[in-house]
Amino acid sequence: KDQYKTAGMTADKIKEKLHEKGYRYGGVQIDHIRAELTTPEAKQKFADFEPQLRRTVRAIMAMEGTLGADVNPALRKLSSTLIVYENLRLLSMSLFSQVIDPLGVLVRGGTFDDAFTTFKTGIQGTVAAWRGKPIENSMWNDAMKLGIIDAGNMVNSQGNAYASVYLGKTAQRINDTLFRVNGVEGFSQGTRIGAMKAAISFIINHSQHPTEHSERWLAELNLKASDVTVVNGELDYLNPKIQQAIFRWVETAILRPNAAMRPAWASDPHFALIFHMKQFTYAMQKVLLERVHNEAKHGNLDPGITMVLTYVPAMMAADFLRGLAANGGEEPPWKRKWKFSDYLTEGVQRAGLLGVPQLALDVKQWGPAELAGPAGEQLFKTAEQFHKDVKRDHMLDMKAATSGLSKDYQKAYDFNGVEHAAKKTLRDALPINSIAKHYVFDEVIGKP
Repeated sequence: KDQYKTAGMTADKIKEKLHEKGYRYGGVQIDHIRAELTTPEAKQKFADFEPQLRRTVRAIMAMEGTLGADVNPALRKLSSTLIVYENLRLLSMSLFSQVIDPLGVLVRGGTFDDAFTTFKTGIQGTVAAWRGKPIENSMWNDAMKLGIIDAGNMVNSQGNAYASVYLGKTAQRINDTLFRVNGVEGFSQGTRIGAMKAAISFIINHSQHPTEHSERWLAELNLKASDVTVVNGELDYLNPKIQQAIFRWVETAILRPNAAMRPAWASDPHFALIFHMKQFTYAMQKVLLERVHNEAKHGNLDPGITMVLTYVPAMMAADFLRGLAANGGEEPPWKRKWKFSDYLTEGVQRAGLLGVPQLALDVKQWGPAELAGPAGEQLFKTAEQFHKDVKRDHMLDMKAATSGLSKDYQKAYDFNGVEHAAKKTLRDALPINSIAKHYVFDEVIGKP
């Protein structure tokens, strides 16, 4: 456990040193280059090239973690606090959403056996994380050696995916604890190990028993069949090319969001609150949906068909079970009149099959507050709730005064707009999971 913490701290120290040396100011080097140019022709050519150069510098800084390192400390602390708070409020049951992750193995070319094995290994990883120690077997050790999982991301890869590399120490500790307790971190590590097994099987099968697309698929991994050595049915992966191929296969089967998959500005801590929880949408687009599109161009429709036939029902089932768990064995109130088409539509969207355009659809469906991230959306909903309830309170009072009926007076007396809005807002704001809200808030205080 100590070596995992040390690795994470080392990464943070490297970033701090980069910041101290001025790498965060990409414009400084560009200005220095411009100052050294003397001829008008050279200055004009540089001026034409400068916008592209600045975009490139920003992209590099985003990927190395130095973009926006000059963020105001107060803003950074506020963002860190709000991000972790929103994670606690919204993601305590996010393991249900992760159950579709092993299906990425199918989209990448694996078999149903591979996907099921990946799912089982994910569950084993979850249990291991809850116990506080990794699984000790040859596959786990090999995954560590190949970089499929490592000491640095053993603790916080999923935490960083849902948060920011600029979290403060206390915020980072709380965030890491959340993703260990909710099972997401362990499940993610387990699925990557399962995907490594699938990658090995994939390389063996398509080198020993080639199909129509085998040569192209191996080439994507920078391999040829002659590079693959199989001894007694086992892949010899001492060859660095084989090791890199396995790693590349896993990275394109199991989503692990990083700066290369999203716009450069999204890695800037100035915009951390706005981009919060949008990472996986971009990762889905960049990794799996682009693969589906690429395979379709080569006449292979299997990944797209497989994705629709597996991701959607799996997500529908997972969301249904989560709803029951969060509401004491009953469906959430807003779903009780849903038809199959409603569940199907939600399943497609929740599985991420629409990619980045889903963000625009969310704005159309729920309003522009979606663009502000969870924290901004919560503030908007709070204001909207108070406005709606106070307006309703006023209308009930007016109706009672106009009709003079005792039943209308009773309704106006029973409903207090400010109290109802405050109660509902408090319930929504509690940084505990939906199960706890149901049994603690609803049963003790009463449903708003």
